[in-house]
Amino acid sequence: MTLEQNGLDDHIQLLVAQYLQANRHTKTLKQFEIEVDRPLSSHLAAEDVCGVGGKAILEESLESIIRDRMNFIKAGSTERDISNFSNEIHTPAQKALIEKNGLEILKWTLPYPNRVGQIDAGNGNSLVIHSSFVKMKIASQTVFVALFSMSNKTLLMIDLITKTPLMTYSNLHGNSVVGRIAIGIDGTNFIISCGMDGKAILCSIDGNYQLEKISEIQLHQRLVTSLKYLYINDEEYYLCSIGWDFKVKVHKLNVKNGTWEVIGYNRLLTNGTCMETFWFPTFNNIKYPLIIVGRLDSSLLSYFIIDERDKKLIQICSLSLNDSEFNNHSFHPTSMVITKTTDNNKFLITVGTNHIPYMRIITILLPDIQELINENPIISNEQNSIIMADISKKLSQIALTSSNEQSFANASSIPIIRNITVSNLNSLSPQDKYSNGIIISRSSLGKNGIYIAGDDGKIRGLDLKDGHIIELKGKTHEGRMKSMLLGEIDGIGEIIVSCGAIDKTIKIWECDSFELN
Repeated sequence: MTLEQNGLDDHIQLLVAQYLQANRHTKTLKQFEIEVDRPLSSHLAAEDVCGVGGKAILEESLESIIRDRMNFIKAGSTERDISNFSNEIHTPAQKALIEKNGLEILKWTLPYPNRVGQIDAGNGNSLVIHSSFVKMKIASQTVFVALFSMSNKTLLMIDLITKTPLMTYSNLHGNSVVGRIAIGIDGTNFIISCGMDGKAILCSIDGNYQLEKISEIQLHQRLVTSLKYLYINDEEYYLCSIGWDFKVKVHKLNVKNGTWEVIGYNRLLTNGTCMETFWFPTFNNIKYPLIIVGRLDSSLLSYFIIDERDKKLIQICSLSLNDSEFNNHSFHPTSMVITKTTDNNKFLITVGTNHIPYMRIITILLPDIQELINENPIISNEQNSIIMADISKKLSQIALTSSNEQSFANASSIPIIRNITVSNLNSLSPQDKYSNGIIISRSSLGKNGIYIAGDDGKIRGLDLKDGHIIELKGKTHEGRMKSMLLGEIDGIGEIIVSCGAIDKTIKIWECDSFELN
């Protein structure tokens, strides 16, 4: 049985019922159901808390909504000096956050790519669906390559130095399935490809650039939206994914024997749109494996920790991107990257939004994971991986059910962390409601700033310190871009490869030998 969305009254009644049920006011809840002539308690079951199209109805509790509203009123009553605010890119609240945490955002680093050429990949009229940069190790040789999943069911590997194809493999996922995502594992000869059917295939590349299938798994029931890995050791990796089946999953992949071990999964209230994974260091040099997921119809990011010992993926909290304090659904993130500060123990997440006519770029400060779980892990030297210690008291409050799949009915009890916005900038990059926003970070290259792919075929760079926008010079694409990758090649420097959705061309942007002003 599903619940129809009948407007504001339905939502308010459910919020009241959820409050009464959570506080065990059983008699009052029954009387309330009689007065509104609706069996509200039955609609609070996990399977009934999603409305039409899977949109979450009770993502926040009545208490949290009222608390946020009171904080908003209180904040609004505080007198602020805005006489010199017109030229600032940060609001007073953002400046206070930056000063409190001692954040020093790095300024844009020169040089950046300013010379554009075209790669003839022999793709004809085929569209590049996905592209990724990999620094591979093949037959003891380091090779800088771009991987492309093509609409003609071809997996293509291009040497970015010679700009020539190294490998073309057709029908990796069968005659009827188009590849969706292809990534490589840096420093190895392994590739992971996901098809539109949700299956993932682990492959290796030999010295003659011949592809060999090692193993495969049904990663998601529908297409995979994003796929990333976390290094554990030279043989094992956490493989993190979100798919169009409302799930975020973590597997432990052993590339030596080709095995996939399920670590945990969590069902999202709406489909995921973007994801980032990383190891979060603490003051005692212990690291936690973390995942952040953005999703449709919500400006909240879901913050997960991988608990390998109990085979769970646990949502610790939600992170608010919305400065309005009490509205979570006016926009949602479409892409996400990690950005750099001078403090290696402080992480910033930058997201591109679905705002129209121009994408907005919102950067938030991640709360310290140690403060959130208030416990210490134990490192297993044998496995070189995180094993969560006895933190059952804290995590049992976070993990709302004994299964991997957290209950929708209890989703509103997950804490929402607010007032963490560092900046909210206009990218001047045009898009519409059909756009698939793309941003990529320079942090992996030890530099600051992000690149944004615009629907006008132009690539823009945004300095996150002062909001300054540059526009890469050269012949642009004819219309929007389907994918874009960023990498750095020894002896050449920073490169960008962009793939047009309309003109179906592949372009490579490189640096001249001089610095740009």
